Amino acid sequence: MAGIPIRDRLLADRRALLDSGTRNRLIHIPLRTKTVRAIEIVGQTSADVFRHLGEGKRFSFLPAAAAEGAASDVPATGESSPAQDAAPDVKSRNKGSPQPRQSDTAVQTRLSSEALQKRLLDIWYDARTLEEEQGVNILFVAFGLLKWFEDDKSDVERFAPLVLLPVRLERSSAADRFHLSWRTEPPSPNVSLQAKMNDEFGLKIEDFGDEDDVDIVAYMAGIAETVSRKARWAVQPDAMVLGFFSFTIGARHGIAVTAVLASQFAAFAAIASYWLFGERLSRVQASGVATVIAGVAVLSLLRA
Repeated sequence: MAGIPIRDRLLADRRALLDSGTRNRLIHIPLRTKTVRAIEIVGQTSADVFRHLGEGKRFSFLPAAAAEGAASDVPATGESSPAQDAAPDVKSRNKGSPQPRQSDTAVQTRLSSEALQKRLLDIWYDARTLEEEQGVNILFVAFGLLKWFEDDKSDVERFAPLVLLPVRLERSSAADRFHLSWRTEPPSPNVSLQAKMNDEFGLKIEDFGDEDDVDIVAYMAGIAETVSRKARWAVQPDAMVLGFFSFTIGARHGIAVTAVLASQFAAFAAIASYWLFGERLSRVQASGVATVIAGVAVLSLLRA
């Protein structure tokens, strides 16, 4: 272990904590269900949306046209997959929704005006609450989906995101439209999916070559080539979903990695205060530091 670079050891430890179960949205996104906090973006290419967000442009949201049969906030029927459904006409929209100005960039959704505004409000409130309480952002736009099956006999389609871009929803007032913007943090590959594909199917999905200059078209084409030997599997490169992915750096048995990191930071902060400022550690602080050190030591021995 001594000769392994620190970055590789951190990556190995991160993968050991990944949740590869289908309840993890990085393994399967349960689209078009009544309780899911997600919005599908349709009718546009993922490369264009990814590029415009990276350029700092903001997106407003358009509801599906009533004439196209806008989806309400209920599960959809039929066997069509997220990227195969025809996108609603961008020019036709419900009159009841806030209309984007000529200078706005807008993304098309498949929700009715009322359902869209309710879903946006729910996502905005949850994202703000989680960030205020936990100090982390878990709102992303997922670019590209991998359609996969658990085995050759299964008829249950699973959809896993391929590229995750951290974003924020914002509005200036309760009367204003919601806008989507990039948080200027680098995109991420789906490390949970990478681990599952490698461990259970022997398929290696590569990391980005350069996270500061990601060519998502080429990246997803490479994944499509990797899974091409699997019957019925397919990459849907222009499928896009705005939603919560709380285990981007995953967890197992429901233990959030952010909580683990936070506990370690608290221990290091307590030690630093003791050495730098002479602050005495309370009995609880001392016990916490000892527990963290013991836990790290045990994990290191187990992985050695």
